[in-house]
Amino acid sequence: MRLNHVLLYVSDVERALGFYVGTLGFTLVEAGQPDYARVLAPEGDATIGLHRISAAPKPPWNEGVRLYLEVDHLDDVCNRLAAQGVDFE
Repeated sequence: MRLNHVLLYVSDVERALGFYVGTLGFTLVEAGQPDYARVLAPEGDATIGLHRISAAPKPPWNEGVRLYLEVDHLDDVCNRLAAQGVDFE
């Protein structure tokens, strides 16, 4: 079994694309709708769908989403992201 696709609910698809494509290096594979876009991971063939949620209160199924990404050379990746303004907690 391998991961194929993850769907994330976001408030701003364009902003999310800026992070996943611009910062993390994912490739845009589907766009054109203001409420949805899909990106391909830099390695492998897994994709992430970015689906806009409305301004209404968050539905309960939107809480607790976790996305796990594996990388080699974690320190190098974290340093590169920090240099691009990503904050780590």
